[in-house]
Amino acid sequence: MNSFDALVFAAMDGLLPFVIISMSSIAAAVFFWFRSKHYKRIHELMVSTPTSPIRTVQPGPAEVCGRVRPIDSPVTGPYSQRPCAYYWFRADEWQSGGSNKSGRWFNLVDDRNPSTFLVEDETGTIEVTAHELELDIHEVHQFKTGVFNDPPPHLRAIMNSKYGRDTQGIFFNKKMRFTEHSLAPGDRVYVFGKAERRMGDRMRLKKGEMPLIVTENGERKIENQTSVKGTIAWTVFCIVFAVASLIYGFWLKSI
Repeated sequence: MNSFDALVFAAMDGLLPFVIISMSSIAAAVFFWFRSKHYKRIHELMVSTPTSPIRTVQPGPAEVCGRVRPIDSPVTGPYSQRPCAYYWFRADEWQSGGSNKSGRWFNLVDDRNPSTFLVEDETGTIEVTAHELELDIHEVHQFKTGVFNDPPPHLRAIMNSKYGRDTQGIFFNKKMRFTEHSLAPGDRVYVFGKAERRMGDRMRLKKGEMPLIVTENGERKIENQTSVKGTIAWTVFCIVFAVASLIYGFWLKSI
């Protein structure tokens, strides 16, 4: 009996739940296997890519260290109201009901500004494209509103004027959460990414084979975190694969 005939027979014999669980487990195991390989490849790339003076950066995977600088004038963080070379501001609202009876968070605002900024060292500057940027930074502001928790006046005003959203419901404050990640001019960062040449000699960093990561916590922390993610994914793969094999073997013996 081949595998397809076994599946058909199992479905006819009332063992379809075992088949579904087994196939789902195998699919999950394959997913985590690929994730472990993905993190392992990124970790090896990070470790093998030295921190380079910006002037010497060549196209391909790159890592630089320097001070953040805005391309033009600093922008103002919507929540912090501080000058920023770059910020990422999110606003979510809690909505009850739906498919999830307890409710869930819905994103209302996802504002990343500006689209590019600069990192500068003693040898030169490099442009960082903020699209699909991963941040590991110190400056994180968070706030929640609720029935008895009013937002700061400037936050409600900017939600109305800039984003067309109000934090106030018909009678009470809406249940909302706000998060702002920001880089101030002069912040010292490490940046991992793919370097490419723009017009002239100007280089920029973007997401590529090397993910685009900006961190204030040092290169080693990001490398270690990536290694740990790979180890976790591999461990989950081994567990799920073992469970899938046991289930698969059980229903094969049952047919």
